[in-house]
Amino acid sequence: MALRKEHIKEMMHEARLMRHYDHDNVVRIYGVAVDREPLMIIIELVSNKLWLMWIKSSHTIKGGCLSDDLKQRKGTVSNEEKVEKMCLGAARGLEYLHSKYCIHRDVAARNVLYTNDKVAKISDFGMSREGKIYKMKTCKKVPIKWTAPETITTFIYSLKTDVFSFGIMVCEIFTDGEEPYKGLPNCEVKKLVDSLIIYFLKNLGVLSFLKLTNPSTIRSFVSMAN
Repeated sequence: MALRKEHIKEMMHEARLMRHYDHDNVVRIYGVAVDREPLMIIIELVSNKLWLMWIKSSHTIKGGCLSDDLKQRKGTVSNEEKVEKMCLGAARGLEYLHSKYCIHRDVAARNVLYTNDKVAKISDFGMSREGKIYKMKTCKKVPIKWTAPETITTFIYSLKTDVFSFGIMVCEIFTDGEEPYKGLPNCEVKKLVDSLIIYFLKNLGVLSFLKLTNPSTIRSFVSMAN
């Protein structure tokens, strides 16, 4: 089946973004294979002495992503490795991307490659956008379980949206690659996250503090929490 035009456009957008990035914790691009289908983005050697090729038609990565590595080594990965190699490595990569004003929009363990030398490398820039703010204009499928609640509501992405997603990824790392909110449908996840935010606002004294300082930008949110 021929790739739809939007998939080809997305792939070329991704390749153009990736060619500008040069960091140990961000996967490097070496080229795009367009002679025949499936179209492929060819990236650096990451694991198992294979050239990893991202096949956009199926949206899968052929190689060692962090979530797969955690599942395969379940119960044997030390906390030191999880913190120093996985979390810190991914954090450095994300910090670099944000310094370039790249909003990744899909930070998750499945999108971080992990080398034989235990180096985490952020990959999969299909959803990424350049800038400090990105407004999603049309309704598209998004990874709800990794997406900040305010983004789900407003369709507005910022660098802080990635920070929320990074926090969910840390949970993945410390549960050996388990899917967040396992077994819950997306609609229930959204309700749960919203209720937890309001609970913590009310029970940790945050709400009282906000009422005292009452920045105008969050007055409506405080009212909603009541």
